[in-house]
Amino acid sequence: MLGYPQPTYRWLKNGIPIGDFSSSQYLRILNTQREDAGSYKCIAKNDAGSIFSEKIDVIVAYMGIFNNNSEGRLTVTSGHPAIFEMPAIDSAPSPSVMWQTKEGPLNYDIKYAFTKANQLIILSADEVDRKAYRARAINTQLGKEENSAFIYLNVTGDPYVEVPPEIIVFPEDMKLRRGEQVAVLQCIANARPLHELETIWLKDGIPIENAEIAHTLNDPWNRSLALLSVNLTHSGEYTCQVRLRSGGYKILSSSAKIEILEPPSFFTPMRQETYGELGALVTLPCDVVGEPQPYVTWFKNSEPIDANNEKYSLSEDNSLQIKKLSPQDSAMFQCLAVNEAGEKSAYTWLRVKTTNYESKNHDTFNNTYRNVKLASKRNGITEQYVIYNVINTNKDHTVNGSDDDNVNAVKSSYVSNLLQRIKRMAQPRILRAKTSHAGLGSGYNRRKDIRFGNV
Repeated sequence: MLGYPQPTYRWLKNGIPIGDFSSSQYLRILNTQREDAGSYKCIAKNDAGSIFSEKIDVIVAYMGIFNNNSEGRLTVTSGHPAIFEMPAIDSAPSPSVMWQTKEGPLNYDIKYAFTKANQLIILSADEVDRKAYRARAINTQLGKEENSAFIYLNVTGDPYVEVPPEIIVFPEDMKLRRGEQVAVLQCIANARPLHELETIWLKDGIPIENAEIAHTLNDPWNRSLALLSVNLTHSGEYTCQVRLRSGGYKILSSSAKIEILEPPSFFTPMRQETYGELGALVTLPCDVVGEPQPYVTWFKNSEPIDANNEKYSLSEDNSLQIKKLSPQDSAMFQCLAVNEAGEKSAYTWLRVKTTNYESKNHDTFNNTYRNVKLASKRNGITEQYVIYNVINTNKDHTVNGSDDDNVNAVKSSYVSNLLQRIKRMAQPRILRAKTSHAGLGSGYNRRKDIRFGNV
């Protein structure tokens, strides 16, 4: 839907304006480069005021080569783990990684483990593991892959000596957003004999199978615990315990804490319009919740409100009080709530009621707008709907339908449509850029331009 008067738009990248206000709701990025990545926001304004969209995080997909392409060597003692670090490579988004020898790819099994940091761990290494290994990185957005240089493994020492249990990769504390589909805890251990090694998981001291949370163990050796459809029940302490079934060694354990974050949300919707009496005090609520408690900032027509201005005061419940209302206080007021999990905003059109002010605006409105229309665009075809005619006259005016009601309806309609459009602006984007082996590339995208916003 198109508001009337037609809103104008301005984009910001990382808080810095890009150009001036224009009638186009799109930001076109041609010949996409890596430096185009960032957080974008759109400001839309018309006669009612201005509001801003939620941020759009733009990732420019690219992939370089491995920073060090020299062959390497790794020496370990028989029965101990061989840990191959993932060689550094510039890529966005982060690549998926597989490890391979000259014979082909390695599969996750009792002998081979892969970490969340893309390490390869060969458990209880022995003479048969004396091979060359390399990583293959794949950028799924670009369909591009790179191979690292080979790393040669040398294994020394007695192949028959028993090795006590040892935890190599420990579970890590994590802060998870409520609603995440999957979150993984790892606990990778080594011993010889390897087949005697056993790993179990506890949550808050209770065996994981009795903890009444959505989870799954990703492998037969219980090295990887996946938390599914993350919610508040998943918060707590997780412990992995490692022991040899044959005994002879103490049980090893390691713990991690999981904290669940909730992005800001409004439990009481803000009114689309708020009316205040001239000279009176008005309170604008910002009923927001989240974990941790969101930090709230208020804006008037997209500009931060000065907390030192005596006209405004912020209450403990985050509501904004505006004192001694004047006609100049009629504007769009927006509450932005931010915490570690995200951000959310809500807005209202504050309208100061005064007989003289309303009469003046009423006349100005009647002298300005004729053939007021709303338009919607579907499947590339624009359909226009004439709501009514406003006759231009300084003294008498004629409106189809109830006079004041229809005029106010139009004034409300363009604010309503402004709000609806700005809500649809924020959608995450991943753009594509071609990157040379030297670093920044010439840049390209598969379309002629990249557009933000919805028609």
